[in-house]
Amino acid sequence: MQAKQHLAVGMIGALPILMWSSSTEAAVFIAASVLIDSDHILFQWFHSRKITPLNHLIKSYVTWDYFGPRILIFHNYETLVFLACYAVYSEIFLFYYVFLAVFLHLFLDQIGNYLTFRVFRIRTLLGDIVRYQRYLSARNAGKEREFLIARRDSWINYVLGRFSDKNLDEKSPYLGGIQLTYPEQPINKSKKDSEWQDFF
Repeated sequence: MQAKQHLAVGMIGALPILMWSSSTEAAVFIAASVLIDSDHILFQWFHSRKITPLNHLIKSYVTWDYFGPRILIFHNYETLVFLACYAVYSEIFLFYYVFLAVFLHLFLDQIGNYLTFRVFRIRTLLGDIVRYQRYLSARNAGKEREFLIARRDSWINYVLGRFSDKNLDEKSPYLGGIQLTYPEQPINKSKKDSEWQDFF
C-alpha cells in the first residue's frame, strides 16, 4: 500500500484512540502507521552509499529501478515482536499504540500483496540480511546483472502463474515496471513456482 493509503487508514484507526485516550496517543498511532515506510528510503540511502538530501532521496526512490533484495528494518516480524515485548515489560502504555500501528501496517501490506500478486510473505530481518548478502556475493563475483535478472524472472513467473489471462490485464501496470528493468531478457512462464522463492 502507498503511504497516503496508510495515512488514511491510520487516521480512521486513531478515532477510537482519540475517544478512549488523548490526542497525543492518537498522533503517535498515526505517525507510527506511516513512518514505518521510512525504512524503504533508509535502505536506498544505505545501498547507494551516497549522502543525499532527504527530499532528493524521496524523489529518486519513486523512480528507483533496483529490483534486488532489500533490508527493511521496520517491515519485519522481529520488530513487531520486539515492540510487543517492550510495551509489556516497559509498562509504557504509549508503546501499545506503536505496536498496534505497526501491526496494522504490516497486516494491510499483506492484504495488498495478496490482492496484487497473490502472495503472502512473512518478512524477517534475518531473511532480508541473508538475501542481501547473497546479492552482495553475486555483485562481488561480477554477476550482479545475472542475479537481478534471475530474481526478476522468477518473481514475474510466479505472478504470471497466479492470474488468469483475464485478470492479468488488470494487473499489468504492476508487472510493467518490473519487466522494463531488464526488457531484453525473455521470461519463461514454464518455471516451477518453487524457483521464485530464493529471489523474492
